[in-house]
Amino acid sequence: MIRNGTARAVTLIVTDYTSDIRYALRRLRRSPGFLAAAVLTLAVGIGATTAIFSLVDGILLKPLGYREPDQLVLLREVIPQIADPYPTLPVNAQHFLTWKEESESFDAIALVQAIYMNMTGDGEPERILAGAVSWDIFPMLGADTRIGRTFLESEGEPGSEDVAVLTHAFWLRRFGGDPEALGRTITLNGRPAEIVGVLPETFRFPKNEELGPMIELGDGVELFLPLTLDPGSLNMTGSHNYGAIARLSQGPTLEQAEAELNILEFGIATEAGIQAGVDLNMDLEARVIPMQEQMIGSVRLALWVLLAAVGAVLAIVCVNLANLLLARSAHRRKDVAVRVALGAPARRLVREFMTESLILAFAGGILGIAVAYVALNVMLAAVPVDLPRIDEVGLDGRILAFGLMLTAATGILFGALPAWRLTRIDPQSSLQAAGARTTEGRRASRLGGALVSLEVGLSAVLLITAGLLTTSFFRLIGVETGFVVDNAHSIELFLPFGTYGDSESRVAFYDRLLQEVGAIPGIESVAVTSHLPLKGETNVSIVSIDGETRPLLERPLANYR
Repeated sequence: MIRNGTARAVTLIVTDYTSDIRYALRRLRRSPGFLAAAVLTLAVGIGATTAIFSLVDGILLKPLGYREPDQLVLLREVIPQIADPYPTLPVNAQHFLTWKEESESFDAIALVQAIYMNMTGDGEPERILAGAVSWDIFPMLGADTRIGRTFLESEGEPGSEDVAVLTHAFWLRRFGGDPEALGRTITLNGRPAEIVGVLPETFRFPKNEELGPMIELGDGVELFLPLTLDPGSLNMTGSHNYGAIARLSQGPTLEQAEAELNILEFGIATEAGIQAGVDLNMDLEARVIPMQEQMIGSVRLALWVLLAAVGAVLAIVCVNLANLLLARSAHRRKDVAVRVALGAPARRLVREFMTESLILAFAGGILGIAVAYVALNVMLAAVPVDLPRIDEVGLDGRILAFGLMLTAATGILFGALPAWRLTRIDPQSSLQAAGARTTEGRRASRLGGALVSLEVGLSAVLLITAGLLTTSFFRLIGVETGFVVDNAHSIELFLPFGTYGDSESRVAFYDRLLQEVGAIPGIESVAVTSHLPLKGETNVSIVSIDGETRPLLERPLANYR
């Protein structure tokens, strides 16, 4: 009996809701113009908000795709005497060896250095970006391989045979995904290296400056080599050339780990002054930064502001639709008054009106997902290439779930006020003469006026913000660079030290290059530089004058090309 009663109750509920849906669809079909305008407006608002949220989710909210990402940190060094131009610096390799040997706050510490290499010996020669990394970096990140293996500890020792681990994208592009590539030998800068492994498609290594300023990893490392450090050839001062990734042990906090490194840094600075035999007047500190914070910190505020802006647009859409529904409800007051007088419960009327709003919202939401897909592809093609984690952005299940919840919330938001307004009707007054209807009209007019005022306020804020951003953008692109780029072209070259190991051979190569390229018809002039203008940090040197008596770090610093 209980089971049969439950079944009948469920049937009645389903029948009621089905009836509400059919009634709402009939009403909407009577106003095709309103239906089309409402759905298209919602599609734009929901689609834009979903597309921007996908950026926020992929860049800011998703945890890094490594094992226990909350334990991963980046290590940087600080020299307070030069902290104004360089708040933090990459890591010195000799300092890294001291940390690795004496620190107890980390389960593992690994170094990274980007190296451009010429790959020959297997197909067309190609210039590629390789990552020289500590042998244990992949176990530390929790990365396995698609085929083969990662590095062995012995392969990080001086004099070991060269081996390489390929990224999945490079394996597909260069070897067509052939498993037989494993064990083959490629030539990098004139030296043979055996392919020992291929990383999985899901593995993503940091790129550009995601490991911190002055660690330039370009658009992405394509293969990895074991980093070999010879302690006998390393310097205690200068040579801050490496990115450092570490995994915190379970006990220490960030502050405790940083304090431990700073104790070690004090000893390193003292030892460096003794070895140099001069007054370096150098303090040395370390910074321990959560890896995700370093990667996304520079864009967090901009993305939240962008999401807030499109959220305001969606709010304007909701306010506008609420106003339109209020206007439409003016024609339904008599019908609602009759139904209330006949005993229709308020909750049934609210459910009926909200069903209509939700149908509108979900129609707009479904179309909005398509708008979001198109908008996201356009944005991904237009955003700066150095935007962190941009290759992790996409319309996945999380984004679709967000779009579904946003659609439901939107339908409730713009439908609740008109539904509540209609259920507040006094049936006796509404069925009387025009005077009472005039009172109802005035109330509705005041409510509509308040919604219009809210819409105008939100629009004004958006317009002012857009105007300021547009002005800043045009001022930025209008800055005088001091040089003309019309008809100027550039190409990057890398001369392997195995072939061009001394300055005389390199100078001879570039002299010949300038002569032969300059002889090509149509070329007016040709030049060589170590770094193009506006390419950021280059080589940095301390400038000294003959007879200089100031301590080394009190002398001026200069970038040079």
